[in-house]
Amino acid sequence: DDLLNQMRNFMQNFQNGPPGEDKEHEATTDTELFSTKDIQPLPVQEPPQNSDMHQIIKGCCVEASEEQKQNMEKTMLDLVKICHRKQFLCMHDDVDDLIES
Repeated sequence: DDLLNQMRNFMQNFQNGPPGEDKEHEATTDTELFSTKDIQPLPVQEPPQNSDMHQIIKGCCVEASEEQKQNMEKTMLDLVKICHRKQFLCMHDDVDDLIES
């Protein structure tokens, strides 16, 4: 239940945006591109020496009932729909543009 509530809260915050942020999508006028020459890859964390990765993964897993799994799946599908909708709205930030296309 706690994981499901956290996922629902995340979806609601994602859909509504952070407090105080304007709902309108503002186009940026900055056209300067930053150089990528100084970007360094993130360091790779090695697993602990002599560790059984299967045990570590199993220790992190939580057993869930079939109903909980179905609820989580539905919640994730809802999140995907919201992401697609937000992507679509960003592409068509003008209603007239949306109607013409």
